[in-house]
Order: sequence, then C-alpha cells, then structure tokens
Amino acid sequence: MMTTTGWRKGQINLLVSARQTGKSNWAAWSQMINELTLPNIKLIESAEVDQETWHTVQLSYPVASWIRTQNKQHWVELTEGCFDVHESLYTMLMLKWK
Repeated sequence: MMTTTGWRKGQINLLVSARQTGKSNWAAWSQMINELTLPNIKLIESAEVDQETWHTVQLSYPVASWIRTQNKQHWVELTEGCFDVHESLYTMLMLKWK
C-alpha cells in the first residue's frame, strides 16, 4: 500500500475557504491601510510645563509627517507617531486635521 504525503489538489483551497482567511485577511489589511492613511489624532495627556500647556498625542502617519515639518520648538517626538506638542501647534493640528 502506497501512502502519499502533503496536500492533494483542492485540499488547500477547501482549508482556506473553510477558515475564511481570505475575508479576514482583507479586512485586516483594509483596516491597517485606513489607520495609516486616514488622519487620526488621539490625545493621551495634557500638562503644564513652565506655565505653558503641552499635549501628548498619538498621530497617524500623514499627520505625523505634517507635524515634522513644523517649527521644532513646538514639538518633541517621543516614539514613532507619539509627540509632545505645544498648545499653539495642537490648535493648528486640530484645525487642519479634524
């Protein structure tokens, strides 16, 4: 009696369609693309520093790219996409991107 190893023709397709990986992968990819491309600003914290208000914000890629072009005295990048921004720049940020 001869045995075969591996998958027979059509078994992979059946396995993939039963798990619905095509739809879930597409949903995950589209959500990731939307998160990267749509303007998104999340206020994490606000604090007074030397009698001036600074905000810690989490920004999506397009907004983070824009903020890096602004005056460096008004922002500090903490981690990728997370910034401390001065009140005046935060106001401009909200007017432009919200």
